[in-house]
Amino acid sequence: MKIRMILIVALVIVLALPATLQAQEPDPTATIKAMEDALNAGDVDAAMAFFTDDAVVKLEFFGDTCTGADEIRVWFEELVAGNFQIQVEVLQIDGDTVTAKTTTWIDFTREMGIAPLIATEVYTFQDGKIAGFTWIPTDETAAKIQTVLAATLPETGGASFPIHVLALALGGLVILSGLSLTLRQRR
Repeated sequence: MKIRMILIVALVIVLALPATLQAQEPDPTATIKAMEDALNAGDVDAAMAFFTDDAVVKLEFFGDTCTGADEIRVWFEELVAGNFQIQVEVLQIDGDTVTAKTTTWIDFTREMGIAPLIATEVYTFQDGKIAGFTWIPTDETAAKIQTVLAATLPETGGASFPIHVLALALGGLVILSGLSLTLRQRR
C-alpha cells in the first residue's frame, strides 16, 4: 500500500512538471541580455531570434522607425558593420514592459567624439519575445548629437532645422562611415 502511494505521488509529479515548465514565460532580463550578447558578438541572426516578426523599433529622436523583422535586421546589420557595442542595464520590469538604460558605441560616434551614447530603452514583450522598443537619448546625449549635427550643417540664418533634417544629416554620416569602412576593407 505504501509503495503504491509513493508511485502515484511520483507519477503525479512527473506528469505535472512539464506543464509547470511550459507555463513559465522566458525572463525578459535574460532575453535582453542574450540580445545584447548577440549584437556585441556581431551575430545578427541570434539577435533577431529574440524579436517577433512584426516588432517595431522607434528612434523618435531621429524621427525614424524600423517596422518588422526585415527592417530591424537591416538596421542591426548596419550597426554591426560599424563595430557596434551595447551595454544594457535593466531598471524596471512592469508586466510586459521593461525599461533599461543603454550605453552604446559605434565607429562614427567614436570618430566624432560623442561616444558613448546613453539612452533609455523601453521594451515591450509578447509571448516571451521582444515586440519592440523605443530609444530615448538622455538630455546630455541629445545635446552632443545636436552639437555635432549643427557643426556639420551649413548655417541658413533661419530657424533651427526640423528634426527630420537632423536625422537625415546623421544618417548621411552613418552612410559615409559605412562607405569609408567598406573602402578600407577592400584595400
